[in-house]
Amino acid sequence: MQHLRNNQGMALLITLTVTTLLIITALELNRRMRSAVMISASGRDQVTMLSMASSGIHMAMAFLVHDKQNTPIDSANEDWANHVKTAAIMDTMEFENGHVTVEISDELSRIQVNALVEGPDGQNFNMLQQQLLYRFLDLQIPPENRDDHTTPQAIINSIKDWIDYGDGDAVTGLSGAESDYYRSLDPPYSSANSFLTDLTDLMRIKGITENLYFGTFEKPGLSRYLTVFGEFEDGGEKMIYPGKININTAEAPVLAALFPPEYKDMIDMLIDFRTEQAGGPFIHNLSDATWYRRVPGFSMAHIDPGLITTSSDIFRIKAGALLNEKHLKLTAVVHRQKAPETGKIWCNVLSWQIK
Repeated sequence: MQHLRNNQGMALLITLTVTTLLIITALELNRRMRSAVMISASGRDQVTMLSMASSGIHMAMAFLVHDKQNTPIDSANEDWANHVKTAAIMDTMEFENGHVTVEISDELSRIQVNALVEGPDGQNFNMLQQQLLYRFLDLQIPPENRDDHTTPQAIINSIKDWIDYGDGDAVTGLSGAESDYYRSLDPPYSSANSFLTDLTDLMRIKGITENLYFGTFEKPGLSRYLTVFGEFEDGGEKMIYPGKININTAEAPVLAALFPPEYKDMIDMLIDFRTEQAGGPFIHNLSDATWYRRVPGFSMAHIDPGLITTSSDIFRIKAGALLNEKHLKLTAVVHRQKAPETGKIWCNVLSWQIK
């Protein structure tokens, strides 16, 4: 009898153990299935949002092609730069449980950092660009935030040493930096001695801190006003860096850098002039790059013609996709081209980044 009770107790224990294991296994399978479903849904949403944002990029490119067909200049007054009008275009693209936003900006509204040296293998400063970048940095970096590495000239010397080619380890001035300096860091690395291809590489250059690059809550950083892109040779595929800035689209800090310091407190007058309207249409003709002389107080001002233009064919398009409370950002830099033989216009993608 005792033996029978022991067998029954063992059987019950085994049954309870098996039942517990089955429950645990079922719960784990359920958890994995729910996790797989969530991952699958998340992956599906990511693919969907990428397609949505891509459609926004292509819609913006069509917008830019249409603009080229109708206007010989580019300005902040045109439809592609009008957030209300681009939003209206995006609203025609209906997405279930989703929405797409698009922002287009002129890449030549920014300072071309690669123009700081002359030529594709230059070792010398482009003096116009050096002066332009100095005035810009002098306005961007408060005196109280400067040290031996972060004065405007120190940063300019370090940028020049990073991108110049064929000068060995020759350091510019007393504050530049070549590979010997960077190899002493942790981790060590070498100077590129070539043009910048990604603007974030600026943060690898002596004197350019994250705060200076990204900015703060009070002030945007260098990344907003500089670019590694330039222009293309006529009919060619090679990018060059003439350093010309579109005076019709440049933001206030870049406009201020085009003029001597005595004009820095008058820059808002330039922006008001180029956006002045009468009822609906814009009043002033911006096709001549010297239109700034018609602004009160600027009649005696002079910008070297080698620094300014009124048109551009390089644009930055930012597309944002929102779906099921998830968000994806896509940024493309495009080159707008026109075939001389046929007159056909299209956009070629130069950069494509997902965030």
